[in-house]
Amino acid sequence: MLPKAERLRKAKDFALLSQKGRAVFHPLFTLRFRPSSQPSKVGFVASTKVFKTAVARNRAKRRMREALRLIKDSWPKQMDLLFILKSEVLKAPFSEIDAGLKRIFV
Repeated sequence: MLPKAERLRKAKDFALLSQKGRAVFHPLFTLRFRPSSQPSKVGFVASTKVFKTAVARNRAKRRMREALRLIKDSWPKQMDLLFILKSEVLKAPFSEIDAGLKRIFV
């Protein structure tokens, strides 16, 4: 799990990213980001419309968190990141998730 200092937790932060953040699209997720004056923070959205059960939502977020943790050194500095997960993230092999994140950050 990511430490609290590295997580987006306030509804206001999620709303700002959803409305004013720039978007990068990938087949497994959509990344919304915006510059921040603080160190980078990450949030995840796994909607009930896309993932019907809580088990599926939690599994999708766990897979993304782990992939992000492995490439933490290449995170952009002072950016708020919001990952909106798509259903394909559950079916994709972990290597594909990892490669997608690396492609976006590098």
